[in-house]
Amino acid sequence: MSETHLLLQFEGWFQCRLATDPDPTWEPRGVSGYTRALGRESDFDGILYLQQGDIPDLERNYRKGETSLSNDVGVRVTEAAIEGGKPLDVLKDAQVRLLRGPQYILWNQIVADGVERLVPLIVPFEIEIRKKLLGGGEIVLRRYDPLVPGEIGDRFWETGEPRLYLGRLPVNYVHLSSEVMEAINVFDFNAYFQRRKEWLQLEIADTKDPVEREALEIRLSLIDDSSQSPDPVASPGLIENRLGLQCTWEHDVRGEACFEGADLLGGEVLAGGIDEPDLFWRTRFWHGGWDGDLFRCFMKGSLRVPFRPR
Repeated sequence: MSETHLLLQFEGWFQCRLATDPDPTWEPRGVSGYTRALGRESDFDGILYLQQGDIPDLERNYRKGETSLSNDVGVRVTEAAIEGGKPLDVLKDAQVRLLRGPQYILWNQIVADGVERLVPLIVPFEIEIRKKLLGGGEIVLRRYDPLVPGEIGDRFWETGEPRLYLGRLPVNYVHLSSEVMEAINVFDFNAYFQRRKEWLQLEIADTKDPVEREALEIRLSLIDDSSQSPDPVASPGLIENRLGLQCTWEHDVRGEACFEGADLLGGEVLAGGIDEPDLFWRTRFWHGGWDGDLFRCFMKGSLRVPFRPR
């Protein structure tokens, strides 16, 4: 049969613990930005964790919020289908990961000001879709995208030529996105953090652990300090403003690939080399709704994979 495509849609929250400006991005715990590693939490690692179980030292590094808040970490496939064909329910709820310890490559306000410091590369980039089946077996679709194929892999600082990785830069950036607000179901940023502050106040009153109490008190003060604005309606405070941000990437995935269980999908997954652009995979996704207190952000996107049905 002729070639077609496997189309996957995914979404969910992920965690990324990182320093924010005016701290340098390599600051391990946060000093002057609105994000801080507190109490017994580990130093920042800046890594994007798309699955809660992958977060190292989960008990220390996964912050709690209001119990009514539906933002547990976990990016999953919401829809899967063969292009022009029936849905592939076997892939629904498959876990989505970015492997190899991906980080945002940015320098806060140290190198550039304005929007440039908020539209980063994600390096390295290796996307994986994984589904364990109840009856046994597993489906795995995984492919890596080197930043500059055939030259220096992910060592972007050695290129001297940003144009070489232009395709990996974001294609769109929105300061206040209605799509993000709808996805995270938050339309009043001030009320969102007001509920958080009320929850923190209750936790502070209840905790008997002095280290935990101090961490909660600092979280509360950071939200207060970062919410200050002369006109919160027209111009939300810094931590509130970040909830509305949306950054979109769209690019090919061109490197080495791995797939298992493709026969369970009813065909063959295709992935040629760098000289076979027709067999590149293609992804488009956005990150938005950044919660600088919980270190969580929402991700929504798609993956298009060449496929040959049986």
